[in-house]
Amino acid sequence: MPVDPDPTSRLAPPAAALRGVLAGLDLAVAAGGTLVLLGPAGAGKSAVLDVLAGFVRPAAGEVWLDGQPAGGLPPHRRALGLVLAQDGPLPHLTVAGTIRFALAARRGAGGKDAVGAVMQSFGLAGQGDRRARDLSPEQRVRAALARALVGAPRLVLLDEPFAALDPPARERVLGDLMAVLASTGAAAVLATRDPVLALAWGGPAAVLEAGAVLQSGPVQAIYDAPACERVARLLGEANCLPGRLEGVEDDIATVRLDCGPLVEATAGDGRPGQPCLVFVRPERIAVAAGTAAEMGDGALPATVTARAWRGGQVRLTLALGEKKPATLIVTRPAGAPLAGLQPGQAAAIAWQPRHACVLPPAA
Repeated sequence: MPVDPDPTSRLAPPAAALRGVLAGLDLAVAAGGTLVLLGPAGAGKSAVLDVLAGFVRPAAGEVWLDGQPAGGLPPHRRALGLVLAQDGPLPHLTVAGTIRFALAARRGAGGKDAVGAVMQSFGLAGQGDRRARDLSPEQRVRAALARALVGAPRLVLLDEPFAALDPPARERVLGDLMAVLASTGAAAVLATRDPVLALAWGGPAAVLEAGAVLQSGPVQAIYDAPACERVARLLGEANCLPGRLEGVEDDIATVRLDCGPLVEATAGDGRPGQPCLVFVRPERIAVAAGTAAEMGDGALPATVTARAWRGGQVRLTLALGEKKPATLIVTRPAGAPLAGLQPGQAAAIAWQPRHACVLPPAA
């Protein structure tokens, strides 16, 4: 199945393109561009990186680097940097020694100046004489990234590089990494199972499962309009309500939910009379205490069944519909007014049709 996460990359000069093919996958990223591979464990993300790096020869297809077939090139001749989960300085070398070793292996120019510059970029100034055992998890990740970026490689491969970091540390390191990538012009491919990281990374993405691409395109567009329920849930929490398509007018579908209400959503490929799912993200749903009539046109009655704090968010669980009530999740910022929205109380919910879409029924 052909996949081009960023069609504009095909317009780049051949020397600026990377292509990899693995088990029917066709991926491209331009020089200076990025690509995120998102999927659960076993989806094939690491296998793609192994092929790009030259650790594994694909059974069919080819890898192209700088406009040339790279199948015969060993990893050390592909001018790439690689960062794995739990990576860091080599245990028998200092931070600076590890980075110098990588620079020499890459035959990069700049020597001591290049080592010092990349350490400065990743906030490691003054840490050059320390070893892995002396570093915090954040410093180890920074050292691994500095080692991968020293000498300006053409391609950087990142396999769950932030797995050991808490969210604040991840945000700090990600910001520095993006700045260094922008300054060097290196292409970068990130493999992750974390949808928050994938969305923060931004740009083109390919959602993988079992070695196949489920959907590709700009990651924010996939988040807003997934192709199926599986993709929707891999990108974050999602409401996928079963129903039957009743009609379509001006690209807006009317769906009778199995739980009873008639709702509207952006139309998909289904035909009237066919079963379907109505997808809407929890943050896209308006909610208020009181009746649907009080909220206005398009509002639906619901009942709050649970309320929980999730750091910066409040997560509300509601029962929707009279007949076989469906479970609906709504999220709100922690500081939003939520008076009257307690378990057991009546509520009204609504969403704009453009913020929901019709998906194929669950397999």
